[in-house]
Amino acid sequence: MTKKIWTIIAAILLATIPVFAETDSEEDSESDWVEVPETTEPHVEYSTNIDAAFAFPLEAIGTVTEVFKVPAMRFDSPLMRDNNITFTIGAALSPVTLEGILSVIWTPVAFLELYTNANVGSGWSLKNNPPMHGLSLNKDNHSKSLIEPVNFTRTFYSVQFGGAFQFDLGALIRHKWAHLVLRIDQFGTYKGVTRTDNLTSWVWKNDAGENRNGLRYNGEYVLGYKMPIDMNFIGMRVETEKTFFTVPDGLDKSDWGEDRMKVVFGPLVSFKLTKDLSLLLLAQWQTRHPYSSAYDEETFYQKKLVNKNEAETVVFKRVALTLTYTIKHW
Repeated sequence: MTKKIWTIIAAILLATIPVFAETDSEEDSESDWVEVPETTEPHVEYSTNIDAAFAFPLEAIGTVTEVFKVPAMRFDSPLMRDNNITFTIGAALSPVTLEGILSVIWTPVAFLELYTNANVGSGWSLKNNPPMHGLSLNKDNHSKSLIEPVNFTRTFYSVQFGGAFQFDLGALIRHKWAHLVLRIDQFGTYKGVTRTDNLTSWVWKNDAGENRNGLRYNGEYVLGYKMPIDMNFIGMRVETEKTFFTVPDGLDKSDWGEDRMKVVFGPLVSFKLTKDLSLLLLAQWQTRHPYSSAYDEETFYQKKLVNKNEAETVVFKRVALTLTYTIKHW
Protein backbone atom coordinates (compact mmCIF):
# COMPACT_ATOMS: atom_id res chain seq x y z
CA MET A 1 0.00 0.00 0.00
CA THR A 2 2.82 2.41 0.91
CA LYS A 3 4.55 1.65 -2.39
CA LYS A 4 1.38 2.57 -4.34
CA ILE A 5 1.05 5.87 -2.47
CA TRP A 6 4.62 6.86 -3.32
CA THR A 7 4.07 5.87 -6.96
CA ILE A 8 1.06 8.20 -7.18
CA ILE A 9 2.97 11.08 -5.55
CA ALA A 10 5.87 10.63 -7.97
CA ALA A 11 3.51 10.70 -10.95
CA ILE A 12 1.93 13.96 -9.79
CA LEU A 13 5.32 15.60 -9.28
CA LEU A 14 6.51 14.55 -12.73
CA ALA A 15 3.47 16.30 -14.20
CA THR A 16 4.64 19.63 -12.89
CA ILE A 17 7.35 20.18 -15.49
CA PRO A 18 7.22 23.86 -16.63
CA VAL A 19 4.03 24.44 -18.55
CA PHE A 20 5.00 27.32 -20.80
CA ALA A 21 8.19 25.85 -22.25
CA GLU A 22 8.27 25.11 -25.98
CA THR A 23 6.68 21.83 -26.98
CA ASP A 24 9.02 19.43 -28.77
CA SER A 25 6.35 18.03 -31.04
CA GLU A 26 8.68 15.88 -33.13
CA GLU A 27 9.93 14.05 -30.06
CA ASP A 28 6.54 13.38 -28.47
CA SER A 29 4.89 10.13 -29.46
CA GLU A 30 2.13 7.82 -28.35
CA SER A 31 4.62 5.14 -27.36
CA ASP A 32 6.45 4.89 -24.06
CA TRP A 33 9.38 7.22 -23.69
CA VAL A 34 12.82 6.85 -22.18
CA GLU A 35 14.84 9.60 -20.52
CA VAL A 36 17.84 10.61 -22.66
CA PRO A 37 20.63 12.32 -20.75
CA GLU A 38 21.61 15.80 -21.91
CA THR A 39 24.72 15.82 -24.11
CA THR A 40 25.48 19.54 -23.85
CA GLU A 41 26.92 21.35 -20.86
CA PRO A 42 24.62 23.83 -19.10
CA HIS A 43 25.31 27.38 -20.23
CA VAL A 44 23.98 30.88 -19.78
CA GLU A 45 21.24 31.77 -22.28
CA TYR A 46 21.01 35.41 -23.39
CA SER A 47 18.17 36.85 -25.46
CA THR A 48 16.44 40.12 -26.30
CA ASN A 49 12.64 40.39 -26.33
CA ILE A 50 10.89 43.17 -28.24
CA ASP A 51 7.17 43.51 -27.47
CA ALA A 52 4.57 45.76 -29.09
CA ALA A 53 1.13 45.75 -27.46
CA PHE A 54 -2.02 47.47 -28.73
CA ALA A 55 -5.50 47.52 -27.22
CA PHE A 56 -8.99 48.94 -27.64
CA PRO A 57 -10.04 51.18 -25.90
CA LEU A 58 -6.92 53.03 -27.03
CA GLU A 59 -3.76 51.69 -25.43
CA ALA A 60 -0.26 51.08 -26.77
CA ILE A 61 3.07 50.17 -25.20
CA GLY A 62 6.44 49.00 -26.47
CA THR A 63 8.87 47.03 -24.32
CA VAL A 64 12.47 45.93 -24.82
CA THR A 65 14.04 43.53 -22.32
CA GLU A 66 17.37 41.75 -22.01
CA VAL A 67 16.99 38.27 -20.53
CA PHE A 68 19.78 36.19 -18.94
CA LYS A 69 18.93 32.61 -17.95
CA VAL A 70 21.61 31.18 -15.66
CA PRO A 71 21.76 27.45 -14.71
CA ALA A 72 21.71 27.14 -10.92
CA MET A 73 21.52 24.31 -8.38
CA ARG A 74 20.77 21.62 -10.95
CA PHE A 75 20.56 17.97 -9.95
CA ASP A 76 20.15 14.67 -11.77
CA SER A 77 16.37 14.58 -11.39
CA PRO A 78 13.48 15.26 -13.81
CA LEU A 79 12.22 17.90 -11.37
CA MET A 80 15.54 19.71 -10.82
CA ARG A 81 17.71 19.18 -13.92
CA ASP A 82 16.58 22.50 -15.49
CA ASN A 83 16.80 24.68 -12.37
CA ASN A 84 17.82 28.24 -13.18
CA ILE A 85 17.75 31.90 -12.21
CA THR A 86 16.50 34.33 -14.85
CA PHE A 87 17.47 38.01 -14.76
CA THR A 88 15.51 40.54 -16.83
CA ILE A 89 16.25 44.22 -17.32
CA GLY A 90 14.48 46.53 -19.73
CA ALA A 91 12.34 49.56 -20.45
CA ALA A 92 8.76 50.22 -21.53
CA LEU A 93 7.42 53.25 -23.42
CA SER A 94 3.80 54.23 -23.95
CA PRO A 95 2.36 57.48 -25.36
CA VAL A 96 2.27 58.91 -21.79
CA THR A 97 4.75 56.88 -19.66
CA LEU A 98 8.38 55.77 -19.52
CA GLU A 99 9.30 52.90 -17.20
CA GLY A 100 12.33 50.84 -16.21
CA ILE A 101 11.93 47.12 -15.47
CA LEU A 102 13.99 44.70 -13.37
CA SER A 103 13.05 41.16 -12.39
CA VAL A 104 14.62 38.01 -10.96
CA ILE A 105 12.96 34.59 -11.28
CA TRP A 106 14.29 31.55 -9.44
CA THR A 107 13.15 28.07 -10.49
CA PRO A 108 14.17 25.76 -7.60
CA VAL A 109 12.08 22.85 -8.89
CA ALA A 110 10.20 22.29 -12.14
CA PHE A 111 6.72 23.06 -10.80
CA LEU A 112 7.61 26.21 -8.85
CA GLU A 113 8.84 29.74 -9.57
CA LEU A 114 9.74 32.37 -6.98
CA TYR A 115 10.19 35.90 -8.23
CA THR A 116 10.66 39.57 -7.43
CA ASN A 117 10.08 42.54 -9.75
CA ALA A 118 10.82 46.25 -9.47
CA ASN A 119 9.53 49.02 -11.74
CA VAL A 120 10.38 52.72 -11.72
CA GLY A 121 8.94 55.31 -14.08
CA SER A 122 7.14 58.55 -14.64
CA GLY A 123 4.69 60.08 -17.07
CA TRP A 124 3.12 63.11 -18.65
CA SER A 125 -0.29 64.22 -19.87
CA LEU A 126 -1.61 64.79 -23.39
CA LYS A 127 -4.38 67.33 -24.00
CA ASN A 128 -6.43 65.10 -26.26
CA ASN A 129 -10.19 64.82 -26.26
CA PRO A 130 -10.48 63.11 -23.86
CA PRO A 131 -7.06 63.87 -22.29
CA MET A 132 -4.59 61.06 -21.50
CA HIS A 133 -2.69 61.01 -18.22
CA GLY A 134 0.45 58.96 -17.66
CA LEU A 135 1.13 60.00 -14.06
CA SER A 136 -1.16 62.54 -12.36
CA LEU A 137 -2.70 63.31 -9.01
CA ASN A 138 -6.44 62.77 -8.53
CA LYS A 139 -7.86 65.28 -6.06
CA ASP A 140 -11.33 65.69 -4.53
CA ASN A 141 -12.58 69.11 -5.66
CA HIS A 142 -16.08 69.53 -4.21
CA SER A 143 -16.90 65.87 -4.98
CA LYS A 144 -15.47 66.15 -8.50
CA SER A 145 -12.18 64.66 -9.70
CA LEU A 146 -9.52 67.27 -10.32
CA ILE A 147 -6.71 65.65 -12.33
CA GLU A 148 -3.42 67.46 -11.74
CA PRO A 149 -0.62 66.48 -14.18
CA VAL A 150 2.85 66.13 -12.68
CA ASN A 151 4.82 65.76 -15.95
CA PHE A 152 7.98 64.04 -14.73
CA THR A 153 8.12 65.95 -11.42
CA ARG A 154 7.25 62.77 -9.47
CA THR A 155 8.16 59.12 -9.82
CA PHE A 156 6.04 55.98 -9.85
CA TYR A 157 7.56 52.86 -8.28
CA SER A 158 6.49 49.30 -7.52
CA VAL A 159 8.05 46.28 -5.83
CA GLN A 160 6.61 42.79 -6.14
CA PHE A 161 7.28 39.43 -4.47
CA GLY A 162 5.52 36.22 -5.42
CA GLY A 163 5.50 32.69 -6.68
CA ALA A 164 3.88 30.46 -9.28
CA PHE A 165 2.83 26.81 -9.40
CA GLN A 166 2.82 25.06 -12.80
CA PHE A 167 1.29 21.81 -14.02
CA ASP A 168 1.42 20.10 -17.43
CA LEU A 169 -0.58 16.95 -18.13
CA GLY A 170 1.80 16.26 -21.03
CA ALA A 171 4.49 15.30 -18.53
CA LEU A 172 2.31 12.38 -17.41
CA ILE A 173 0.88 11.44 -20.81
CA ARG A 174 3.76 11.74 -23.27
CA HIS A 175 1.89 12.80 -26.37
CA LYS A 176 2.08 16.01 -28.38
CA TRP A 177 -1.68 16.59 -27.97
CA ALA A 178 -1.75 15.98 -24.20
CA HIS A 179 -0.50 19.37 -22.96
CA LEU A 180 -3.33 20.59 -20.74
CA VAL A 181 -1.64 23.19 -18.55
CA LEU A 182 -2.37 25.13 -15.38
CA ARG A 183 -0.47 28.06 -13.85
CA ILE A 184 -1.30 29.77 -10.55
CA ASP A 185 0.47 32.98 -9.49
CA GLN A 186 0.17 34.57 -6.05
CA PHE A 187 2.03 37.80 -5.31
CA GLY A 188 2.04 40.95 -3.24
CA THR A 189 2.82 44.36 -4.74
CA TYR A 190 3.57 47.71 -3.17
CA LYS A 191 2.92 50.62 -5.53
CA GLY A 192 3.52 54.26 -4.80
CA VAL A 193 4.36 57.74 -6.06
CA THR A 194 7.14 59.84 -4.58
CA ARG A 195 6.31 63.01 -2.64
CA THR A 196 2.77 61.85 -1.88
CA ASP A 197 1.30 60.52 1.34
CA ASN A 198 -0.79 57.36 1.72
CA LEU A 199 -4.07 59.28 1.42
CA THR A 200 -3.34 60.96 -1.91
CA SER A 201 -5.00 59.39 -4.96
CA TRP A 202 -3.19 59.21 -8.28
CA VAL A 203 -3.50 58.10 -11.91
CA TRP A 204 -1.06 55.69 -13.56
CA LYS A 205 -1.18 54.77 -17.26
CA ASN A 206 -4.47 56.59 -17.77
CA ASP A 207 -6.40 54.35 -15.38
CA ALA A 208 -9.43 55.36 -13.27
CA GLY A 209 -7.28 57.19 -10.71
CA GLU A 210 -8.31 55.06 -7.72
CA ASN A 211 -4.72 54.31 -6.63
CA ARG A 212 -3.05 55.28 -3.36
CA ASN A 213 0.36 54.33 -2.00
CA GLY A 214 -0.02 50.91 -0.45
CA LEU A 215 -0.05 47.15 -0.65
CA ARG A 216 -2.05 44.99 -3.05
CA TYR A 217 -2.50 41.23 -3.09
CA ASN A 218 -2.92 39.68 -6.54
CA GLY A 219 -3.69 36.32 -8.04
CA GLU A 220 -3.43 35.18 -11.66
CA TYR A 221 -4.83 31.88 -12.93
CA VAL A 222 -4.32 30.42 -16.40
CA LEU A 223 -5.91 27.19 -17.63
CA GLY A 224 -5.18 26.27 -21.22
CA TYR A 225 -4.20 23.83 -23.90
CA LYS A 226 -0.86 23.79 -25.75
CA MET A 227 -0.86 22.47 -29.31
CA PRO A 228 1.92 21.51 -31.76
CA ILE A 229 0.52 23.77 -34.50
CA ASP A 230 0.79 27.46 -35.43
CA MET A 231 -2.03 28.30 -33.01
CA ASN A 232 0.00 26.88 -30.18
CA PHE A 233 -2.04 27.90 -27.12
CA ILE A 234 -5.63 28.64 -26.19
CA GLY A 235 -6.87 29.25 -22.69
CA MET A 236 -8.60 31.34 -20.06
CA ARG A 237 -6.95 33.81 -17.68
CA VAL A 238 -8.40 35.24 -14.46
CA GLU A 239 -6.77 38.09 -12.50
CA THR A 240 -7.77 39.18 -8.99
CA GLU A 241 -6.67 42.12 -6.86
CA LYS A 242 -7.36 43.09 -3.26
CA THR A 243 -6.09 46.45 -2.00
CA PHE A 244 -4.99 47.35 1.53
CA PHE A 245 -4.80 51.13 1.35
CA THR A 246 -4.90 53.58 4.26
CA VAL A 247 -8.39 55.09 4.56
CA PRO A 248 -9.00 58.76 5.46
CA ASP A 249 -10.25 59.33 9.00
CA GLY A 250 -14.00 59.20 9.33
CA LEU A 251 -14.53 57.34 6.05
CA ASP A 252 -15.53 53.71 5.41
CA LYS A 253 -13.93 52.18 2.29
CA SER A 254 -16.91 49.87 1.84
CA ASP A 255 -19.00 52.96 1.02
CA TRP A 256 -17.29 53.27 -2.40
CA GLY A 257 -16.53 49.54 -2.78
CA GLU A 258 -12.80 49.51 -2.03
CA ASP A 259 -13.28 46.52 0.30
CA ARG A 260 -14.33 44.37 -2.68
CA MET A 261 -12.00 42.27 -4.81
CA LYS A 262 -11.41 43.33 -8.40
CA VAL A 263 -11.66 40.55 -10.99
CA VAL A 264 -10.57 40.64 -14.65
CA PHE A 265 -11.07 37.59 -16.87
CA GLY A 266 -11.15 36.49 -20.47
CA PRO A 267 -9.88 34.10 -23.16
CA LEU A 268 -6.47 34.26 -24.80
CA VAL A 269 -4.98 32.70 -27.93
CA SER A 270 -1.32 32.49 -28.93
CA PHE A 271 0.16 31.98 -32.40
CA LYS A 272 3.70 31.03 -33.42
CA LEU A 273 4.09 33.10 -36.58
CA THR A 274 7.76 32.29 -37.17
CA LYS A 275 10.57 30.76 -35.16
CA ASP A 276 11.22 34.10 -33.43
CA LEU A 277 7.89 35.92 -33.72
CA SER A 278 4.71 35.21 -31.74
CA LEU A 279 1.29 36.83 -31.45
CA LEU A 280 -0.99 36.89 -28.40
CA LEU A 281 -4.68 37.86 -28.66
CA LEU A 282 -6.94 38.40 -25.67
CA ALA A 283 -10.32 39.81 -24.69
CA GLN A 284 -11.11 40.86 -21.14
CA TRP A 285 -14.09 41.69 -18.95
CA GLN A 286 -14.03 43.06 -15.43
CA THR A 287 -16.25 43.41 -12.39
CA ARG A 288 -17.84 46.77 -11.62
CA HIS A 289 -19.39 48.12 -8.43
CA PRO A 290 -23.21 48.42 -8.29
CA TYR A 291 -23.55 52.11 -7.50
CA SER A 292 -26.66 53.36 -5.74
CA SER A 293 -27.01 56.33 -8.13
CA ALA A 294 -26.06 57.26 -11.68
CA TYR A 295 -22.79 59.15 -11.24
CA ASP A 296 -21.01 60.94 -14.06
CA GLU A 297 -17.37 60.25 -14.93
CA GLU A 298 -16.20 63.44 -13.20
CA THR A 299 -17.42 62.37 -9.75
CA PHE A 300 -14.54 61.63 -7.34
CA TYR A 301 -14.47 57.88 -6.78
CA GLN A 302 -14.74 58.09 -2.97
CA LYS A 303 -18.04 59.96 -3.41
CA LYS A 304 -19.63 57.20 -5.49
CA LEU A 305 -21.73 55.22 -3.03
CA VAL A 306 -22.11 51.48 -3.60
CA ASN A 307 -25.31 49.52 -3.10
CA LYS A 308 -24.00 47.08 -0.49
CA ASN A 309 -26.90 44.66 -0.99
CA GLU A 310 -26.05 43.99 -4.63
CA ALA A 311 -23.30 41.88 -6.19
CA GLU A 312 -20.72 43.16 -8.68
CA THR A 313 -21.73 43.51 -12.31
CA VAL A 314 -19.58 42.53 -15.31
CA VAL A 315 -18.55 44.98 -18.02
CA PHE A 316 -16.26 44.86 -21.05
CA LYS A 317 -12.66 45.97 -20.38
CA ARG A 318 -10.60 45.64 -23.58
CA VAL A 319 -9.36 43.57 -26.50
CA ALA A 320 -5.62 43.49 -27.07
CA LEU A 321 -2.84 41.98 -29.12
CA THR A 322 0.85 41.63 -28.35
CA LEU A 323 3.59 40.90 -30.88
CA THR A 324 6.82 39.47 -29.42
CA TYR A 325 10.07 39.15 -31.35
CA THR A 326 12.86 37.20 -29.67
CA ILE A 327 16.52 37.50 -30.62
CA LYS A 328 18.60 34.67 -29.14
CA HIS A 329 22.23 35.69 -28.73
CA TRP A 330 23.61 32.64 -26.87
